[in-house]
Amino acid sequence: MSTNDRGHLGTEELNLSVIAEQDLDRNSREHLQACTVCRRERQLIVEQLGLVGTLAKRYAPEPSRKVVLPAMETDRRPARTFGWQLAFGAAAACALLLITFSLTLDNGRFRGPDQMSIAQEMEEDERLMAGVSSLEEDPLLEDYRKISPEEATSGLDDTLDFIVPVDEIKV
Repeated sequence: MSTNDRGHLGTEELNLSVIAEQDLDRNSREHLQACTVCRRERQLIVEQLGLVGTLAKRYAPEPSRKVVLPAMETDRRPARTFGWQLAFGAAAACALLLITFSLTLDNGRFRGPDQMSIAQEMEEDERLMAGVSSLEEDPLLEDYRKISPEEATSGLDDTLDFIVPVDEIKV
C-alpha cells in the first residue's frame, strides 16, 4: 500500500480504485472502505471524470453517420464448405474448358476465328477492286439508269443535264 505522509491512499491508488478497484491490494481496499477522506477524494475524481465526459459530449462534433455495432452472435456455426456443390461446379467448369479447347483445335493446330487461305483473300480483294473500278466508270445507280435516256447513260454529265437542264435556268 502506497500511502502519503498522512496515512491515506496516494493519487495512483485513488485513480486505480476508480478505473479497476479489483486491482488494488487488499489493504488499500480495506482502507478505502474505512477512510472517509479517501472515499471523498475518490468521489471527487469520479465527479471530475464525469464532468470531462459531459464536456466531451457537448463539444464533440456530431458524427456524419450513425455508428451501429452489430449484435453479438451467441450461436456461431462453422462456415459451410459447400461440399458436393463446389465439386460439381469445378467439374462443370473443367468440362466446358475442355470442350472449348477441343473445338478450337484442328489437326493439332490452333484454328483462328477467321482463317482464310491467301488465295481466298486475293479473290475477295479482286472482287472489291472490280466493284470500285465499275463505280469510277459509271457511279449512277441502277434505278437512276432506268429513268435516264439512253444517250445519257454514257456519262454522268449528260444524266445531270437530263435531271436539271442548265439551258432553261435563267439568271
